[in-house]
Amino acid sequence: MQLHGCPYRVMAAARPEVICSVHQGMLDGLLEGTAAEAVLHPFLSPGLCSVELHTDS
Repeated sequence: MQLHGCPYRVMAAARPEVICSVHQGMLDGLLEGTAAEAVLHPFLSPGLCSVELHTDS
């Protein structure tokens, strides 16, 4: 899944260890209790991140 236009991209570019970790934590929380896992890939290009979704199927 591609993510465009993050409202925090300026802060994330300066401090990805903080902002991107929060986003990964939100994804983890949304999927808690499911067989799915999300992996955030920040800054694939300017203004573009992606999320890979994995399931145990």
